[in-house]
Amino acid sequence: MRFQMQNMVATDVLQYNYQIRMFCLREHFHRFPELGYIMEGEMTIELGNKKFTAREGDFFFIHPLMAHSYFTTQSCWCVVCAFPENLIDGIISARGRKGSTPVFQCCESVRRYFIDAFVKGELDGIGLRDDGRMPKSIDRHYLDLSDPAMHCRIKSVFFGVISEYIETVPMTESLGNADAVTKLLLYMSEHWREPLQLKNAAASLGYSANYLSHLLRKVTGLSFCAVLNSLRVDHARSLLITTASSILDIALECGFENDRSLYRAFQQLEGCTPGEYRRTFSR
Repeated sequence: MRFQMQNMVATDVLQYNYQIRMFCLREHFHRFPELGYIMEGEMTIELGNKKFTAREGDFFFIHPLMAHSYFTTQSCWCVVCAFPENLIDGIISARGRKGSTPVFQCCESVRRYFIDAFVKGELDGIGLRDDGRMPKSIDRHYLDLSDPAMHCRIKSVFFGVISEYIETVPMTESLGNADAVTKLLLYMSEHWREPLQLKNAAASLGYSANYLSHLLRKVTGLSFCAVLNSLRVDHARSLLITTASSILDIALECGFENDRSLYRAFQQLEGCTPGEYRRTFSR
């Protein structure tokens, strides 16, 4: 399980990616909601213990903090947007419920509006199929939400798509107090290098440790220790391939008590040892 810190903080930038051909992303979660559209092919979305198939013309929506993964067995072209929820005025959090399926369809006018903005390049002047720009695997774009005109245009696109999601997808169980989980995850993203314990984090945030532990599992399906190890291993991966530091030094830098703790967490999350990962991916 991977906790994506890069999608936890910035609220003035919209990131959207063109994912091309074989698109696989293992289980992860992040603070922001995620919206996607399948242009060609199909993709399997794993959400919790269920699998859903999104095909050409389908949209998919992932609620904030929900663990999910993507997998394709054939060519799949899609657009994936991670965006701050203030772009849809907190509608999803305010409802406090999640859809029974992440996959849905929009009416033709809304679908065309989304395609014009995100595929044909009306937002940034650069379309997916512009000559010489067809990427081999992934093409990242970043839009400045501090620009009022850009902000309004993106909001109008998202409101159109999300209104279709709310109208067509049956809503199920409450997501609980996601705001408290967000506060906890943000706190952990700032203090993961420290000898962090749930009771200390809870006290700093004004909640009971038992309450936060229960809520974290309910919303993300993970324990406090699992999230903390994910944060630390994520940084360890970077250090392993960009530095010559010893594994012990990397373990200590990442908040582990010793190299054995790093080995255990790394093996569990990556399926290999830190040394094996370094030999495979270091340049």
